[in-house]
Amino acid sequence: MVLELALGLWLASLFHLDGLDRAITILSACAPAGLNIVHFASSEKVDRDYAATLAASCMVASMILVPVLLTIL
Repeated sequence: MVLELALGLWLASLFHLDGLDRAITILSACAPAGLNIVHFASSEKVDRDYAATLAASCMVASMILVPVLLTIL
């Protein structure tokens, strides 16, 4: 998520965005991984526990990161 945040900041500066457009770009870039990864891991019969742990940890991190970013931006 930190790399995604850096990418969002880079894109916002690359396209000279400011205001609401900048905030939406940065928040969209650092959104958590979707829960589709759990479904794909289950259907492909790969490590489902790892996929579920990854999705849950991304959600927890985003619950902390998104309010901080909303305050900063």
